[in-house]
Amino acid sequence: MFDNDNLTALEAQRQATFICYAPMIFQSVKTMLNLGIMDILKKAGDEGTTIDEISEETGVWKYGVRVLLQSALGAGVVYQKDEKFKLTKTGVFLISKQLAAQIHINFVNDVCYNGMFYLEDSIKNKNAEGLKVLGDWDTIYDGLSELSPDVKKSWLDLDHYFSDVSYDAAFEILSKENFTNILDLGGNTGKFCRYLIQKMPDIQFTIGDLPGQIGMARKEMAASGLDTSNIHYQTLNILNEDSEPEGKFDIIWMSQFLDCFHEDDITSILKKCKKALAENGRIFVQDAFWDRQRFETGAFSLQQFSLYFTAMANGRSQMYDFPTFKEAVEKAGLEIIEIHDHIGRSNSLLKIK
Repeated sequence: MFDNDNLTALEAQRQATFICYAPMIFQSVKTMLNLGIMDILKKAGDEGTTIDEISEETGVWKYGVRVLLQSALGAGVVYQKDEKFKLTKTGVFLISKQLAAQIHINFVNDVCYNGMFYLEDSIKNKNAEGLKVLGDWDTIYDGLSELSPDVKKSWLDLDHYFSDVSYDAAFEILSKENFTNILDLGGNTGKFCRYLIQKMPDIQFTIGDLPGQIGMARKEMAASGLDTSNIHYQTLNILNEDSEPEGKFDIIWMSQFLDCFHEDDITSILKKCKKALAENGRIFVQDAFWDRQRFETGAFSLQQFSLYFTAMANGRSQMYDFPTFKEAVEKAGLEIIEIHDHIGRSNSLLKIK
């Protein structure tokens, strides 16, 4: 994977040109989705449809439909037979529930797009310079609960898209462990807690996170109607030197959390977790590593997603390659003793002692 340069000169030239115009292509597809053009093309199927028919059905003037479709032709989203336009396989994936491409599109558009203008500044200044387009916070996590509703929804939709589908497989692994309590560090809205307490109602479950996230978790828990007698909360900023988990835990669980930190911070966080483990306690880390993906498309997506962390989230984290992450674990005096790959869509689950 990513170990050769096998494009022909013409293919490479087209790829280079595609990259040059990628922002325009992105907005073209987003506009076609917003205006209902993609839905009409999907409904037309193999029969296809014309510019005039799309214009009449959507109310978008003919010129607008024409320039969007011609952009989509070059981008490989549609193809044309005579006067009729049809979705390509790429176009079908862009509107399919299987890929949930619109979750990705909305995340890039609502959370990342404007801030990516500041990517170069973020690299130079070692800071998420693009975050200022969303709000005045040190990191996006400090302001997550305060994001505008549309932006917050797009952020959470993508986060849950990758985490929710992994719950069953992760539970099968966790259920083989002997434990009476668990700390979900970086528990966010408490979604994993709500899942696990239905499977293991006697477990003492603690959610640890920033104040805004704890507030969201409490709100979601109250709305769930579940028995909350075994659920506890710890408000903490794990990056602060004097902020550590309180108590001893059989399991410390971190899902899609440590990728939010620089590798030096990961080591520091794991040292704090080590101190909070009960005797024979263990740490479970669920994260996506681009070099442990089954398919190249998955790796590509994670590589690009790293730039969100650079420009928007905190300026210093990424979707890691496994060797870099493993080194951070070992610097904390810990050892990865089990690895379960391909959990859900892209995650690996690490057992650490």
